[in-house]
Amino acid sequence: MSSHLTDLLIEVLGRPYRCKDWMYAGLVHHLCGEPFTAKVEALGDAEDPLTRLRAQFILWVAARPELKVARGTWRTWLATNIRPGAAEVVLG
Repeated sequence: MSSHLTDLLIEVLGRPYRCKDWMYAGLVHHLCGEPFTAKVEALGDAEDPLTRLRAQFILWVAARPELKVARGTWRTWLATNIRPGAAEVVLG
């Protein structure tokens, strides 16, 4: 079951954002482990800069098991972890 969820989350990270995709980040704590982490780390070399950012975010979430992912978690992470102006190029 977790391999299917891992594949789903990897697919979500690489596609354009859809309504409520942020909720998938809540699955990260259930998927943490070597196969999952390796697949997300591999996205760090993706051609799409937004995919790379999403992968960094998911790894950040994975490193914080106490974190409760909410709607604003992504934006908060961007504001505190990405240098000003860098995300604007990616996010439009």
